[in-house]
Amino acid sequence: MRLPRFEYLSPKTLEEATALLGTYGNQAKILAGGTDLLVDLKKRSSIQGSRRWGKKERGPCYVIGLKGVTGLTRLKYSPGETLSVGPITSYADVADSTIVKESYPLLWQACRTFSRPQIRSAGTLVGNLCNGSPSADIVPPLIALGAKARVISARAEREVPVEEFCSAPFTTVLKEDELVAELKIPQPAEPYGWSYQRTTKRTAEDEALVVVAVLLEFADRDKTVRRARIALGSVAPRPSRALESESMTQGKKLDEALIQKISETVAAETSPRSRSDYRRLMTSYLVRKALTEALGN
Repeated sequence: MRLPRFEYLSPKTLEEATALLGTYGNQAKILAGGTDLLVDLKKRSSIQGSRRWGKKERGPCYVIGLKGVTGLTRLKYSPGETLSVGPITSYADVADSTIVKESYPLLWQACRTFSRPQIRSAGTLVGNLCNGSPSADIVPPLIALGAKARVISARAEREVPVEEFCSAPFTTVLKEDELVAELKIPQPAEPYGWSYQRTTKRTAEDEALVVVAVLLEFADRDKTVRRARIALGSVAPRPSRALESESMTQGKKLDEALIQKISETVAAETSPRSRSDYRRLMTSYLVRKALTEALGN
């Protein structure tokens, strides 16, 4: 499939990029890794309609590439505080980082197991978020970690919690003149446990059927849960937290009976788009596995 006709714009600064978005609005799209955008553009050149832009829209007339803007692949770590992830930081950049492996193992595990090496080298975390897919692999770990997106435009700047970023399937809170300048991820408070679970139809390269990310912060070394974040993907119109299940852990030590009860509760907090019985069953199983693993991590 060939790409349709569009004008490629290459700003040198984020200010130039936001100015271009302000000028062209919904006629423009941001290009980071291109693993989603370029595929959609090719689809639009061969068939009518795309789940991203709708059946009656032509797609973007302008593509704004960020590769020419310096500093956007950065991983900036402030010990004990936050990790800053730039908008064209790839999965491979994160997976190859010793700092991320040691201080953010949940994020590291998600990135190192994502798809195949070629996609990990090209695809970006911010792109995965902005795609708005209900089955986005990286979004549940970001939600579990309490990440925020720094959103900028020529008009203003704001921070959006990642758990509020997607509003519907393939729809985000981004306005047409906004882009994500960075992800800000707070460092979990010690002691803590974590787990990342994912299942697909066939191979690891396939779209996820269920994604589970768990972060347990303990009040003491005895592993009484102080705070839990259980994030789910591909089992609702958007990635989200299992709030009722989280509340069942507060101030408690997780034993086999409580973990089983939580895993049964979490299934009721899902609303899968398809294969609902199977997805609920797998969600229950993977949450049970994740909580057990988080106690040992």
